[in-house]
Amino acid sequence: MSADRYTEARQRLESLRELKVGWDSYGALPIEPEAIRRAAKLLDTLEAAGYPVPHVCGGKCAGVVFDWNDDWQIEVESVSVDMVG
Repeated sequence: MSADRYTEARQRLESLRELKVGWDSYGALPIEPEAIRRAAKLLDTLEAAGYPVPHVCGGKCAGVVFDWNDDWQIEVESVSVDMVG
């Protein structure tokens, strides 16, 4: 069952590639391909370690956000090194 949820999270991650400028109605930039690649690697690591599946969404800084809202709440945003400056 968890494997299915990780598959859904990966599909959601890939769908972030389609977001255009302003996708959040506040002028957010498109998600950086490198941020998606790094987030995919993190998803693999989380799954292998048996962690709960995060909710995956785009971040306002062209990154990827993983959000858990079950027993604890944490938000991780993966951004490209170029975006950090």
